[in-house]
Amino acid sequence: MERTVVMIDGNYLRIEARKHHLEYFDHSKFASDLISKLNEETNKTYKLVRIYYYDAPPLLNEEKLDEREINFAKKRQGFLDKLDQLPYFEVKLGRIQYKGRDKNGRLITAQKGVDVKMAIDLIEFADQRITDVIVLITGDSDLIPAIRVAKNKGVNVLLCTFFTKQSSLVNELVKSADFHFLLKSDLFTPYK
Repeated sequence: MERTVVMIDGNYLRIEARKHHLEYFDHSKFASDLISKLNEETNKTYKLVRIYYYDAPPLLNEEKLDEREINFAKKRQGFLDKLDQLPYFEVKLGRIQYKGRDKNGRLITAQKGVDVKMAIDLIEFADQRITDVIVLITGDSDLIPAIRVAKNKGVNVLLCTFFTKQSSLVNELVKSADFHFLLKSDLFTPYK
């Protein structure tokens, strides 16, 4: 039985979930279901130890937001607070930066520091041998160096993505992991 940590890039998973008309769903069950699928796919036994969820908080600066955006931000913050209270679940937040509005008046923001937190944890978990396996749900190629360091320290890295298009960066990200598991839309079916 291999001790397994799941690291979720919250923005990446949220974008994919929205394609299936899901905004908020049971992330703990999602991670457990994913581990079950990985056990079947790889003929191994992964024991889920902890789930880390990386994201940025919503922008809550009421001077810059309209009423609908304020309500959305409060709902998102409530969701993050609930996630952080789940057993064996830890939310790690970067920060959000206000960038202005586009020509249609839509809010423009950028996440800052989220991928850095993920990279540091990848290396730290491997260095301290906190886990045998890291299941990484992301599409961020900035994590390639940290994935390689974790592997060099003896931790297996299983990359889970929703990629439908291939590019040189996608291929490099996939090649950097020990195993690539292509997530399919049916993974969201139980939450609809």
